Amino acid sequence: LIATCHGTDVMGFRSCPAFREYAHAALAGAVRIIAVSRQVGHDLGLIADIDLAKIRVVHNGVDTALFRPGASF
Repeated sequence: LIATCHGTDVMGFRSCPAFREYAHAALAGAVRIIAVSRQVGHDLGLIADIDLAKIRVVHNGVDTALFRPGASF
C-alpha cells in the first residue's frame, strides 16, 4: 500500500477523531507515504506517529505548456 497525503488530510487527522482512526490504520500499513509538500510530510511525522523513513515528498505538478494563466482553449 502506498498512501498519498495532502494538507486536507492533515487537517482531517487533527480535527476529526473518526477520520484519525482510519487514517492512522492506513498510514501504519503503508509501505510508503507520498506527501505533496515538505510541510505535509513534516506534519504527518508529528501528528501520526509514523516512521519518517516511509515518507517521500512528491510535489504536485502541472504541464505549463498545456495550462497557462489567461490561455484560451
